[in-house]
Amino acid sequence: MAGLARQVVAALVLLLGFSNAFGCELVMGYRTSERLPLIDQAPDNRGLYFDLYNEAARQIGCNLKVSRLPKKRVIQGMRSGVIDFYPGFSFNEVRAGYAVFIENGLETKISILSSDRLAEVTELSQMQGRRLIVANGGPTFGAERYGIPVTFIENLDLDRAIAMIDEGRADFYLYHRDTLLYYLKKHPQSGVRIHPCCGESRPMYLGFSRASAHFQPVANPDYNPALPVSADNPDIIPAQGSVAARFAEAIQVLKQSGYVADLVAHYYE
Repeated sequence: MAGLARQVVAALVLLLGFSNAFGCELVMGYRTSERLPLIDQAPDNRGLYFDLYNEAARQIGCNLKVSRLPKKRVIQGMRSGVIDFYPGFSFNEVRAGYAVFIENGLETKISILSSDRLAEVTELSQMQGRRLIVANGGPTFGAERYGIPVTFIENLDLDRAIAMIDEGRADFYLYHRDTLLYYLKKHPQSGVRIHPCCGESRPMYLGFSRASAHFQPVANPDYNPALPVSADNPDIIPAQGSVAARFAEAIQVLKQSGYVADLVAHYYE
C-alpha cells in the first residue's frame, strides 16, 4: 500500500506540474529587430534572452511565450497587460507608470559609437553640439543638458546607426557596450570606433507590466520618499508569492547558481 501511495503522490505531482505549466503563461514582448546575441531577428526568438527567461519560467511552473511586434505595439501590450514583460527596459518616469523594474540577471555598460575621425569621448560634455541618435525609448543620460541634440529613432539597429554615421546624418550612437563589441566582432567595420563614455557597468532591468494578471502590487517597505522613484528605489513591488515575484526570484537563483554566467560566456565568447 505504501508503494501504491507513493506512486499516486508522484502521479499527482506530475499532473500538477503539467497543470501549472499549461495554466501559467508568461508573455515576453520584444521589437521585431535583432539584438544579438540576446535575441535574433523576428520571427526567430533564439538567443540569451529566450534561454534565460524560458528557464526562469520553467522553474516556477510556467511556459514562456514570445511576442515580436513593433516596439510601440509592445508598449501598448504592456499597458493593457496582454504582454507581461520586456526583457531589457531602461527606467524613465513614463515607463514607471505602467511597469515595475526587476533586475533581469544581466549587467550592462552604455558606450558611444562614432566615426573614427572624432576624438575620444570620456564624458558627455565632450559631445556638446554633436548629433546623437538613440533607439526610441533608450536612455540619454541627460545628454540634452549639455546641448547635445538627441534624435530618437524607432527600431534603430546597428546597421542603420552605422549607415547614418557614415552618411554624416549623425555623429554619435548611444548603446550597450557588450552589444556594440559583439556586433563589430562579427561584422568588422572600418571607419567607426567605440568610446569609453559613459559610466560603469550596472544591473540591467526587465519591465514587468503593472496590468499583467501575474502582477499584484504592494508598497515597497524599503522605498525612500526623500529620493525620486527609480529602478533602485521603486514605490511599488510585486506581492510575495505572485508569479511576478516568483519569476524575479527564479532569475536571481539562476544568477547565483552560475547559470547566467555560463549563458553569457556561451553567447558572447
